[in-house]
Amino acid sequence: MESLLVLLALAVLLVPVLLVVALVQIAGLKSRVAELERALTGLRSEAEARAPTLAERMAREAPPRPAPPAPAAAQAGPVPAAPE
Repeated sequence: MESLLVLLALAVLLVPVLLVVALVQIAGLKSRVAELERALTGLRSEAEARAPTLAERMAREAPPRPAPPAPAAAQAGPVPAAPE
């Protein structure tokens, strides 16, 4: 019976120790995540500074637009109806 009480006491004492260990690990993980976020922000700003926008790329790579149709075609008159 005494051994059962000893095991129960050790289990009760183990809970705060595990809590402290978990809090220390969480604090370490928070600092690592913050460092990764800073690095990612820096990489994004560098990439945005170097890369042209999609509109700039499209304007540079697009073929020239064809000329609009001549206005004389609009003054030709009505189109005759097809025979039935």
